[in-house]
Amino acid sequence: MRTLTRTETYAEKLRAALTRRDPAVRDFFDLDYAVERLGLELNDLGLLECLRAKLRVPGNPAIDITEDRFRKLEVQLESRLRPVLREQDYQMFDLNRAFALAVQLATAVSEIKG
Repeated sequence: MRTLTRTETYAEKLRAALTRRDPAVRDFFDLDYAVERLGLELNDLGLLECLRAKLRVPGNPAIDITEDRFRKLEVQLESRLRPVLREQDYQMFDLNRAFALAVQLATAVSEIKG
């Protein structure tokens, strides 16, 4: 049985957060949770290289970290995120922080040489 490594699993989730055509707030929750609670290091070169490889697969949309994307995520908080989380997990989530992590990630990926 073939499975994804931890790094590849995170890279796939990060790719989704950065490029999903219809942004999903759950991707940003997962990003924030992984960094805040699981110790995911966004500056890990192996993670960044894996993410960059996934972003280069033909057919992937471009990275989108625009204000418009943020607004689309904001309107999903109550309707799509709160109903599927425990209240304490919902309360600890900060969309501003999560979006800032996505911006940091997009910048780090773009700075990789090669």
